[in-house]
Amino acid sequence: MHDAVASPSIEQVLDAFVRESVIARHPATVGTVRGTRTRLASYLANDAAQVLTAEQRALLEAEQQFDQQGAATRIFGPEVLAAALPGFLSTTRPRLSGREALAQIVVVEALSDWVASRGLVGTADSGNMRSTVVRIAEAALAARAELEAAGHPVLPGLEDYLPGHGSGEPVRQ
Repeated sequence: MHDAVASPSIEQVLDAFVRESVIARHPATVGTVRGTRTRLASYLANDAAQVLTAEQRALLEAEQQFDQQGAATRIFGPEVLAAALPGFLSTTRPRLSGREALAQIVVVEALSDWVASRGLVGTADSGNMRSTVVRIAEAALAARAELEAAGHPVLPGLEDYLPGHGSGEPVRQ
């Protein structure tokens, strides 16, 4: 008999990203990553149903009856996280200043890369993984374009947009 390996929950994925990712541990970006994670958890709690199947929505509703707080991040895994990231990116600009919005976009891009590099999405169908990663990248480009259209220059160099700029320590993934 073959033992199936359970997919990690979104909560576990985010915990691992914070532990392992350079961008999540860098002193200049810790606050940005923490804020992004909080906003992402709120987005998942309120808007995750958009990317869920009917069965998943029923499961979420049942879980929310027991404990509303963090239900989506407890019961769903990286596939739902990845599917939700494009929608989350589309909410970035209206809620944040230009610098904060760009920093959040960069953190989401790093999270997407981190999840994909570990094979946490689309393991059963590599085409699905590419499709998910492409949708996230397209959403990030659209969010960057929206920032630029709103008068916030989108220049290379993450260190220019994150708290702690001027520390002399560039942030690299």
